[in-house]
This record gives sequence, C-alpha cells and structure tokens, in this order.
Amino acid sequence: MVDATTIIDYSYPEFLQGIKQIVKDVESSDWTPDYIVGIVRGGCIPAVYLSHRLKVPLVTVAWNTRDTTIFGKESNCWIPEDIMEGKKVLIVDDIIDGGDTIRELLADWQTSVAGLGNLPVDNIRIACMIYNTSQDVRPHFFHQTIDRNEDQRWVVFPWEA
Repeated sequence: MVDATTIIDYSYPEFLQGIKQIVKDVESSDWTPDYIVGIVRGGCIPAVYLSHRLKVPLVTVAWNTRDTTIFGKESNCWIPEDIMEGKKVLIVDDIIDGGDTIRELLADWQTSVAGLGNLPVDNIRIACMIYNTSQDVRPHFFHQTIDRNEDQRWVVFPWEA
C-alpha cells in the first residue's frame, strides 16, 4: 500500500518552478534545441510546457522500460537522422531514475544510423524534472535530485494524481 511515507508528492507549483528553472538553464546555455522529444508517458507533460516556453516544436517517442508488453517501443528513426544532419534535440522525461530509458533510446538511435557514423551527442541534450544521482545517466537540465541509494520513495507527479 502506498501512503504518505512511501511517496514524494511533486506538486504542481513545484512542477511549474521546475519548468521555469529548466527554461532559464536552457536559455542561458550556449545550446538551443531545434525541437523537443518528449518520452511517452511521463515526459509528455513537461515536454509540452517546455515546447511552449522555449517556442520550439515538440515530437514524442514511445519508449517505456516498464510497460513494454502493452505499448512496445517506437523511437522514430527520422529523429537520429535529423541529429546526424545537425539538428539539435532536447529529450525530456519526468524522471531519470535508473537511466535505462535514455540509455536504450540513445542506443536504438545509434543503431538506426550505424551506417552513417556515430550519433553526434553534442546535438543532444536531456532534461527531466527529477534526476536520480545514483546512476550514470546525467541530464543537462533538471529541477530536483534524488539519491535512490538513500531514498526509495515513489515520486507522484501532478498528472498522476
């Protein structure tokens, strides 16, 4: 049973503050995305907000490491082709927890352009609302951190309430 001691309630005001922070961090960096790639499901809401605030288009990819038997995985192979041609993309998810989603998606993109060379990672940035610092995928932009070695509580985002 999930109760208040086993969850982190990431509130809507916190979410809005996080969006503002990520927008500010992106705008103050020397990198501007041509479009945003929201990861279905959790990354869609923050991706839409970031798309509006940064005034760049949004596309989605269905990549889920938990519900693969229901939805499968769809990485939109034209995205890595765009990246190879110099387009810059901001990948957005709600939380980078174990890092598997990002690792698998990037590996899939690399495989889809293998005949063309290495995927230019300088054209890719990653953003999330919450970043688990106890794994090896490091986002470029994030709002809050959690260390899963010390805190195992489930994060409940406003769109999950």
